[in-house]
Amino acid sequence: MPYVCGRTIGALWAINEDNNAWVWVNGLGWRKLDTTNTRNLLLVAARAKLDGTAVNLNEEVRGSDTVITQITPVPFAPSANEVSHSESECIYSWTAAYEQRGANITVRIQLNKDANVTDAELAAAQARWQPGIRNKWSGHFGCCDDPAATTGKGCPQACTLMFDVQWVTSNAHHVVAVHRGPGRADMLNWFHDDIGDDAAHEFGHMLGNHDEYPDPACPNRSPVNTGTVMAVVSGPVVQRQVDFLCTAIGDGTVTL
Repeated sequence: MPYVCGRTIGALWAINEDNNAWVWVNGLGWRKLDTTNTRNLLLVAARAKLDGTAVNLNEEVRGSDTVITQITPVPFAPSANEVSHSESECIYSWTAAYEQRGANITVRIQLNKDANVTDAELAAAQARWQPGIRNKWSGHFGCCDDPAATTGKGCPQACTLMFDVQWVTSNAHHVVAVHRGPGRADMLNWFHDDIGDDAAHEFGHMLGNHDEYPDPACPNRSPVNTGTVMAVVSGPVVQRQVDFLCTAIGDGTVTL
């Protein structure tokens, strides 16, 4: 599997059992260390945590666990770049904004709920929206420094495009009003009963992607009826919707 690049280690956990050690990868969560090389991986992870340095990770999914098989220190991790630009399509306009650190994209979202939305309802919505966004956008494409490569197999050291959502109370890229549903969401107005796919569609706008469904207000929209996440919320993310992120760091995009 291609690398997850430029991540930091936030915590370590182990128990008095053979080969049962875990690390918390910031922005990704808990990862088990490969049982064939636990000690060496733990030493590298501990040093990275102590020094606060970034690492690249090789991961494999084994059953319900994501297992780290290799940890490589990164002497010169990419710096964070705050991106903000205007987007428009026919009668619609908005501002795309996010942080890009190599192949890692972070969007800081401030949720301001209406008074008739309870704290518990907002927490339940966040618990749907965050994995809904991550699962839809992360892990499907990678950035590769070989322009001839088109797949992860052809570029085994491609950096996986990973997307993080941070719920914040200040310094947000986007401030979203949360209303009592049901209702039809847009980028800055969500409803408490929206599903994860709904949030993933609006997240696409936050990155700068346009709608791809028919709209009488945009009779010349193209592409349209594509079946992607920007057309129907249950649809997938496709390569052209993330190409610009790899281009921004001088890489091509490969499918994983």
